Amino acid sequence: MKYLKFLGCTVLALTLVWSLSLFSMSCDDDDDDPTPTPTPTVNTETPTPTNPPEGKDVGDLAYNFTLNDRNETPHELWSYWGKVILLDISAMWCGPCKTEASKAEALYQQYKDQGLMILSVLFEDLQGNPANAADCATWADKYGLTFPVLYDNNRQVWNLFNTEGYIPLNLVMDRNMVIRYKDVGYNESAIKSMIESLL
Repeated sequence: MKYLKFLGCTVLALTLVWSLSLFSMSCDDDDDDPTPTPTPTVNTETPTPTNPPEGKDVGDLAYNFTLNDRNETPHELWSYWGKVILLDISAMWCGPCKTEASKAEALYQQYKDQGLMILSVLFEDLQGNPANAADCATWADKYGLTFPVLYDNNRQVWNLFNTEGYIPLNLVMDRNMVIRYKDVGYNESAIKSMIESLL
């Protein structure tokens, strides 16, 4: 009888030790889990601004172009990056274009030191023929223009930006060459207001 009691106690003790060792092993297994803990990913790259697509409408990055002036000096639009640009597309026979030209120099002188550049583009002369360097000289001298007057004898710029079919066609671009204003005719107050907001 004593032997059976002793045997029962021994079995009970062994069972208890075995259970405790299993419990201890299961706890240790959690620490040795071979599955790595995922670490959060952090984007450390600085985002770079993206330009809008090139185009001819408000909100677009203005199409680039190169035209020559009275001295056959080429002027590339994007070479004026960082300035506010008033691009005026005109013809010498156009009445509203003449009105705009007569007021453009005063506008240029008022804002040029703040970063305004005006580019005046002529695509036709007084007879409706393609404009040339001599026409640029005549136009600039008549109205006392000191900013670039360019000729567009193959209507490159006219075809790039024309949507309405009327002149003068005026576009104002911000310092990143994004078109912020586009309209036909000469609305002096609207053009001036837009320029002031971008300077």
